[in-house]
Amino acid sequence: MDSAADYDEAWKQLSPEEQLRIERLLPQEVLSLKTAKESSLIIDFYELETGWFQVFIAGEDKPVSISKSNVISWVQEQETLNCVTI
Repeated sequence: MDSAADYDEAWKQLSPEEQLRIERLLPQEVLSLKTAKESSLIIDFYELETGWFQVFIAGEDKPVSISKSNVISWVQEQETLNCVTI
């Protein structure tokens, strides 16, 4: 089993209250990307140790690199371009 599958299984074992408590501890950038993924604005993302995120979007062969300081404004821009509000 890979780490993503392990994570998903562990997450499912938590109660909704525990999930909410953990989500509140996440940085705003991660919460913004997580919400964008849940609303299908992006396909997936991961954070690099260098303070950048790799974001996968539909129609792109390679991930888009976004600095941590620009994530929230980038997601807002994508919402505007795609007429999606998250």
